Amino acid sequence: MNSNLEKGKVVSVTYGPSMGNIGMVIDIIDEKRCVIDGPCGRQIINFKRIKITNIKIKIQSKMTSKGIYQKFRQHNILKTWLCTPDGKKILEK
Repeated sequence: MNSNLEKGKVVSVTYGPSMGNIGMVIDIIDEKRCVIDGPCGRQIINFKRIKITNIKIKIQSKMTSKGIYQKFRQHNILKTWLCTPDGKKILEK
């Protein structure tokens, strides 16, 4: 398990149907998988398919998807992420 991964961390999906989208870690299932939610949709994903960003939001346990979207809007997460090097690469495509 990656030591930087924790609840509330914003991640970028690097592989699969949601590739290029971002999400927030909601729960860690085991040493290989976690639950993410956000613009990528709620899903269980392998750690190998995500890239951890430095962006973190304080969240409560058992938040709904609607609550997650509100957090993304309140903290301007998408705009913050698009200013990172990975976000700029997505904009160039």
